[in-house]
Amino acid sequence: MKRNYILLSMIVALLLAHPLFSQPTYNLKISDIENESFVGGNFDITLQIQAEADSFGIGTSNLVFTFNPDALSQPRLLEAYNFSGANYDTVSVTEPDSGNGFVSTNIVFNGFQDGTVINNSLMNIVRIRFRISDLAENALINWRTDVPYKTGVFADDYVTLATPGQLHGFDIVLSVENSKPGLPQDYSLGQNYPNPFNPSTQIQFQVASQTDVKLAIFNLLGQRVRTLVESNYQPGFYNVTWDGRDSQGRLTTSGIYIYQLQAGNFLETRRMVLLK
Repeated sequence: MKRNYILLSMIVALLLAHPLFSQPTYNLKISDIENESFVGGNFDITLQIQAEADSFGIGTSNLVFTFNPDALSQPRLLEAYNFSGANYDTVSVTEPDSGNGFVSTNIVFNGFQDGTVINNSLMNIVRIRFRISDLAENALINWRTDVPYKTGVFADDYVTLATPGQLHGFDIVLSVENSKPGLPQDYSLGQNYPNPFNPSTQIQFQVASQTDVKLAIFNLLGQRVRTLVESNYQPGFYNVTWDGRDSQGRLTTSGIYIYQLQAGNFLETRRMVLLK
């Protein structure tokens, strides 16, 4: 009897150690919306994860969500949080089916059973920035659970596939007040996108009141390379493209360039990088 009891105990222990019994469950959430509400403006989201019950170390994972490509475009990684470096490769954000509204956040684990611990509180994974393409469209952002490009989360034992629990996406109308963005309350010069760039990049700025505006490109020696804007502007949001050419129409060389916005008494300068 005692021998049978010991044997039964060993079987139970083995079963409990099996991934079928120890498989962790996770919840995913998309949140932290920043909506600039004008065409060409930024639309930011944050991907978050939490353990539904027991905590677990996260291994290699692909977190895939869909979006409306008529509403949003050009997804890019703005910031990575807890799953980049140390035992992980640098987190990347890709479009595995480019143009069809899929984004994959790729977490690649290099250690063994030493991954970042997912607990019962929401943890930030990445912040992703889109460009707004059409104010009349909805974002339609949801986690993808179908193949191909299916969301998958592994534990840091390289073997156990965690079970998806609650997957919270969202839908939001990109526009405000009948698809018409409000006028800006101050002056601003945005960071160019893409950056680094080749062969062209876009520069956004906003004007709070009617004034003369000048937007110019300089090299690191302070020499003017090209003036992109020099005119009187009404209040509003604006987007200008630089094609990497100087004032003579010649292609500039790789390097760091300065761009400067002057609007009335407002003056702001930023840097950008041209790579060839």
